[in-house]
Amino acid sequence: MASILVLGCTSQNPINPSGEKVKVAFTISANDKNDTVTVFADKGANAFEVMKQNLKVDFKSTAYGPFINGINGINSGTDNYWALYVDGVYAMKGIDQFVLDKDTKLEWKLEKIN
Repeated sequence: MASILVLGCTSQNPINPSGEKVKVAFTISANDKNDTVTVFADKGANAFEVMKQNLKVDFKSTAYGPFINGINGINSGTDNYWALYVDGVYAMKGIDQFVLDKDTKLEWKLEKIN
């Protein structure tokens, strides 16, 4: 009976029951500078949630997901936007659609609107 009580009191992460971690490198590229913040996150975590926990993110919620206006005090302004690259490839979906299942490089580049 005691073992049942002990097992019932332990916390388990339903997304990551093994407790595995992945390395996530966030690079912010703007104004001819690159700053990188590297963190360890639970395997299976949502990339946007991890980003909000580790960077200062100014965003607006939209029907399409979060629209990033600023990162760590650098705002996009009216002529630029924050472009997301995942492992060096331009992302075709929003940051909130990425699940961190392996070591990942997430780069935000301030780019001109064409």
